[in-house]
Amino acid sequence: MTRPRLRFPEHLQVIVADLNSGERVASMAVMLTVHPPAKNPYRILAVTGNDGVALFSRDRVEQTIERSRRNFLMDYEGKIGDCSREADLEVLSGNEVERAIGAMEKFKRHFEVDLDLLESLKSARNAEIVPTAQRFMIDPPPPGTQEVTIQVSRRRESM
Repeated sequence: MTRPRLRFPEHLQVIVADLNSGERVASMAVMLTVHPPAKNPYRILAVTGNDGVALFSRDRVEQTIERSRRNFLMDYEGKIGDCSREADLEVLSGNEVERAIGAMEKFKRHFEVDLDLLESLKSARNAEIVPTAQRFMIDPPPPGTQEVTIQVSRRRESM
């Protein structure tokens, strides 16, 4: 039995909100993970703006997937339409953001790297929160924008 093709929304808006206050949180690195039927999952990063929203456009997700397939032929297989409707969102830890920055810096000489994203990651404030993840269903409503909220807890101040 074949599974239906994923229809990724024109825009996936991920709202990062403080669990206690409900306020949106700016400068948070968020990772979207989509799962193809074989090989490794695709991971796409974004950073919330001043409005607390990380935007994943269909075009950017498709470009990131194509770049991953082109740069790492043995690691990735399939296009966005081949992926599962079940996807994961993760607000990364400060250490994970640092590792992502390090990897992008290391590979930017050899592979195409999104330099705007790299600069945004450098100002991410993920060390201030407890990392969190959630699974959700990609289900674009008309006219093509899906909104998902992920809540974070702030770390307690050191005593």
